Amino acid sequence: MEYLIDSADISAIERIFNYYPIAGVTTNPSIVAASGNDLKTVIKKIRGVIGDKMLHVQALSEKAADIVDEGHRIV
Repeated sequence: MEYLIDSADISAIERIFNYYPIAGVTTNPSIVAASGNDLKTVIKKIRGVIGDKMLHVQALSEKAADIVDEGHRIV
């Protein structure tokens, strides 16, 4: 079993990563919007905390080509 944090709260992610065997982080547009930061900023900060662990980011687009384009913009 792997545990993932569903959050964009950087301080919470840091605290949890210090105490539990977390495999990665998931986030989505609603969670990012609630954080008050833009998506790229949140992703960079999360990546800084979790290193090479899994990071799942939900796309907003519905069409396959648009989802791929969005993914390229995110990374």
